[in-house]
Formats: sequence, structure tokens, C-alpha cells
Amino acid sequence: STPTVVNTPTLTTSSSSLLLSAVAGPNISKAGEPIKFMINLGGNANVQLNLYSLMGEEVFSKTINGNAGMNTMTWLVRNKSQIPVASGIYIFTIQVNNGYETVTHTGKVLVFH
Repeated sequence: STPTVVNTPTLTTSSSSLLLSAVAGPNISKAGEPIKFMINLGGNANVQLNLYSLMGEEVFSKTINGNAGMNTMTWLVRNKSQIPVASGIYIFTIQVNNGYETVTHTGKVLVFH
């Protein structure tokens, strides 16, 4: 029997006016499909995306200067050395900082080869 994969994005809303929402979609990567993180900001801010293995090892990190509105960060399911990561669950954090306030959102994504 073949398992059925359901593609449901991870959505979070925040009580902060800085981070309005954060969505990882698809939150299941099949056959190396990139995962996009869509971050909706209430104002300009630095956005840092970190991905970790379940063992706590940092696998990937990226920082952008985000603008008010929707911002997209893409993870190509590769580690810092640009080597494809193994199948498994990865924990992500999105940290948003505008110089006055810092908001952190965490979630998980699945890589399935």
C-alpha cells in the first residue's frame, strides 16, 4: 500500500502587529520540492529563518530585510553546504525584529524523498 500525502500548509497568526502570519507551504516536500515560507509583516523588519534537524543541528539559515506585507523565503531542502537533506522532520524558526520588538514563530516541515 502506498501512503497518502496530504499537502496542508502550516499557518500561524500572531497577536503582534509586527508578524501578522507565517505559512510554510507546502509543509511536505516530495522529491526535492522547495518549501516556501510566506511571512506577512505589519511593518519593515529583519526576518531570520533557521531550520534544524530533530537532533537540534542547524541545517539552514537565511536572513532578509523584510518589507511590510507579504515576504517569501525559499528553502531548497539543502543544508548549508548545498547538499540535499535527508528525509525527515525539520523544525523551523522565523524570527522577526524591527529594532523595537522581536517575535519568534516555530513550526515543522517534512522532507520526503
